[in-house]
Amino acid sequence: MVGVLDRAEVSRFEALVASASTIEPWLEYVRFCEEAFPRDSGKAVDIRERCARAFKDADAYRDDPRYVAVWLDYVDALVEPDEAFRFMRQRKIGDQVAAFWIAWALAAEAQGKRKLAADVYAKGIAKQAEPLDILQKRRADFEVRLAARDIAAPQEPAPRQPLANVGRARRPRQQPTAPPPRETGASSSAISVFVDDDLRAALPEDPGNADDWPDFGTRMGRAKENAQLPSRWPEAAIGRRVATLLPKTQQRFDIFQDFDNNNEPAAAAPFLSS
Repeated sequence: MVGVLDRAEVSRFEALVASASTIEPWLEYVRFCEEAFPRDSGKAVDIRERCARAFKDADAYRDDPRYVAVWLDYVDALVEPDEAFRFMRQRKIGDQVAAFWIAWALAAEAQGKRKLAADVYAKGIAKQAEPLDILQKRRADFEVRLAARDIAAPQEPAPRQPLANVGRARRPRQQPTAPPPRETGASSSAISVFVDDDLRAALPEDPGNADDWPDFGTRMGRAKENAQLPSRWPEAAIGRRVATLLPKTQQRFDIFQDFDNNNEPAAAAPFLSS
């Protein structure tokens, strides 16, 4: 129950952020909501959303770790965070902040999108995002986990087929026939190369003009849109926070922790849309 003092503080903070040209009043407002309403995390999420929207066009905050943290905490509360990561990428929010690339890579890994996770780490390192040593350590830990999974995985009787041949592999057994003529040139390359559409859509070399995606929208607005679409999520997954689906050692609060061992658990259930 909201007390008289809490309502007075809310009114005071609302007046502060209404005329704020800096991020500090917003950060104080978030801290107040977390302390005053510990059982209602939605209040702090709403303030983060408003703060993220208020400074999305401010070059001065684009690579400010405090502002990037506001975005990442907000993304952590979204059911489908992949669009938010792509929006941040296109707006170049967090381009030079290691936490952005680590959070995105962890999200991709949790979905099982290993190539996307690897490319996100590589892109962040290529941009020299800071702290670079922590970003490099996180990629090294990721590579150790991949190697461990490959060792633990049962041996397959045949190598993975290209995407174009998946349907053919599932057909009933037929009498042997002569192999089809071998394709050459660009056509052969197109068949043999595994295509990662998620990577192509999410991590282009050139993210494009920020003006092409001027606004991310609000949780309420997207909820109304999603309510009109068939659900792609099992009911048990709706409303889960991103952090609860990540390994405990990889949750947001540990992004910059420098681990001395490689015993991090495997990523948990997927939470990015496929």
